[in-house]
Amino acid sequence: MKRFAFLICFVFSSLMESVVFAESSQHIEGTKEHLVIGVFPRRSPADTVKNFTPLAKYLESQLNHPVKLVTSKNYSIFSQSLYRNEFDLVHLNQYDYIKLNEKLGYKVIAQNEEFGHKTIRASLFARKDSDINKLEDLKGKKVGFGGSKQAMISYVIPTLMLHEAGLKRGTDYIEQIVRNPLNTIFNNYTGIVDASAAGNRVLALPAVKNHIDISKFKVIASSKDYSHLPWAINDNLKPEIKEKVKSILLNLDKSPKGQAVLKSAVLTGLNPASDEDYDSFREVIKKLEMLDSPQM
Repeated sequence: MKRFAFLICFVFSSLMESVVFAESSQHIEGTKEHLVIGVFPRRSPADTVKNFTPLAKYLESQLNHPVKLVTSKNYSIFSQSLYRNEFDLVHLNQYDYIKLNEKLGYKVIAQNEEFGHKTIRASLFARKDSDINKLEDLKGKKVGFGGSKQAMISYVIPTLMLHEAGLKRGTDYIEQIVRNPLNTIFNNYTGIVDASAAGNRVLALPAVKNHIDISKFKVIASSKDYSHLPWAINDNLKPEIKEKVKSILLNLDKSPKGQAVLKSAVLTGLNPASDEDYDSFREVIKKLEMLDSPQM
């Protein structure tokens, strides 16, 4: 029954791409018709809309300005919007933040706190009834990754972990890249892949634990702690608007309404963040790029 419900949700979510919130007669002087929030497809479009609708409406009420929430059915579509500079505020992965900062000047203003933790790890999971207990056991196996090859926690870092365990991508294991990290966990559960890469707390998400028996999984490897997923703001916005949006996000935990917004987004807080917090990811990206460089 759980699997049937999951399939219905998946079919529905694949038809959705974006949602626009109610128009308001009030506007921030000198800004666009809408403040556009982009949320990357870490989860299904249906879950993303459900989780972040309260945040968009709260921002709309606090700013007295219409807010448009945009998400996509897959990473490729979202990435196109991202690099077309379509967002004023965007929740994205660490890889894209670094590239967006370089190319378009977006600045990080906050980062997630999930389940009381301000950091995140990349993990590789396998079923407990498998014979896979360490990374080396994945030689010749099928490994699932979620999102794209730019997904920092569910592709880039796990790929480096596998490389450091002596497994080269393209030769020593079979890659399967699917829509998002949740989907690769489901594929691992049903045996489509032998292992799956995702954030270390993915099994605690309601969208996962409410659909499958998470006790069937084991963690075979995890990375060190890294700065959590960022929220970045378009540098083209007026300074006073950027500061107001930042203040709203960082103070969500200070009021009952803000706490309800966080709960809906499956967050326990949004914390201050600086560009330097993502330097460790810049080093990871360099290492991955070296793997793709011709050997001297």
